[in-house]
Amino acid sequence: MAKVTILEALIKVMQATKEYIDNAISSMDFSDYALKNESLPAKDEYTTNCNDWLTNGYIKTSAYDTSNLPSLCTGSDRWGVLFYIAENVPNGTGTQMYYPIDGTYRGRVFTRSIVSRNAGEWELLSTASDMSNLKMRRLTQAEYDAIGNKDPNTLYIII
Repeated sequence: MAKVTILEALIKVMQATKEYIDNAISSMDFSDYALKNESLPAKDEYTTNCNDWLTNGYIKTSAYDTSNLPSLCTGSDRWGVLFYIAENVPNGTGTQMYYPIDGTYRGRVFTRSIVSRNAGEWELLSTASDMSNLKMRRLTQAEYDAIGNKDPNTLYIII
């Protein structure tokens, strides 16, 4: 079996993630916007409650006046952009994404599902920089099975 470098493994992980996202987006119905030759709407105002933003498109969040942002976001992390994609508009079901534009999580993405107007927990999406501590180890199945405590930062490649 050919050796795989850490970079090659990361590229494969990123390609698989891109394929997953591309497939998810390709299954969404944006025909309303495509027929009108419009982009998704953006409101140049601030929402006071993330749980209430169930309109396709973007709106701004305030570091001081917006509730129900990800709990990891404090202070300037609370200033950002909220995006919603509806799967079922009348039902209030879809996906929200939050993009902090300042603070510790600047440039990162949080996401959560909303089902029948009930918001799930915010999750921080992983990024390539989250993989900086990733290690790779090539070993046989027997060697892998013999490991008592497997390192969550190690990608085990069975040869």
